Amino acid sequence: MLAERLRQIMQEEKLFVQELADKSEIPMETLKNILYGKVKDPKSSTLLQLSKALDYSMNYLLGEHFYTKEEQDLLVNYRQCGVHGKGMISVIAKFEANAAKEERNSERKQTIPCLVPNSNLEDGIEYNSGDTIQIKTDKEKAYLAIEITTNNFAPAYCKGDRILLENRFPVSGERAVFANGVRMFFRAFEEDGKQYRLRNLNGRGNDFVIKRMDEFQCIGTCIGVVRS
Repeated sequence: MLAERLRQIMQEEKLFVQELADKSEIPMETLKNILYGKVKDPKSSTLLQLSKALDYSMNYLLGEHFYTKEEQDLLVNYRQCGVHGKGMISVIAKFEANAAKEERNSERKQTIPCLVPNSNLEDGIEYNSGDTIQIKTDKEKAYLAIEITTNNFAPAYCKGDRILLENRFPVSGERAVFANGVRMFFRAFEEDGKQYRLRNLNGRGNDFVIKRMDEFQCIGTCIGVVRS
């Protein structure tokens, strides 16, 4: 039921797997295993992440229904309506639900600075290059964003996407923005024995192999993306 309910919500919300993975901060492989039914009993922490990201209760995601007296009365009245009445109720319910969801999202959002570079992240951008704008996000830990200005990272990131960054060093497998001198690079961080590798994405840009973490300054770790 969880996999079926997730696919239903993703279709209604027009969410791709990568978007839900970024939004819920659940590894892509774990999310795919849930959607394909390989994981039938995920951890409660995973369910909680999905619940917060999708704004649905954990009970709803698991296919359970708990109706209040008011909800039961509405359901009885709905079933007694004709085709026209049911259609009107459905239209109004969808409109009001979307409006309520937008209001909740707006209340949760904070404003953070977003760097819009005038060069490519794979080649490295300078701190003072481009413009800085303000954007809103509901990611509480996000403190900075950087806009993708090319399609070189597609399909993971497309032109206009804004990477949300948390102020911490990444763990192996996470993507982050690193600085060397005055230039910043978007790379995947990997532990490689006694060395560390900042791996390019989609073959764009050079890999960097370092022996100490302090050779590069971490500007922030990717915790989500705002689609344009």
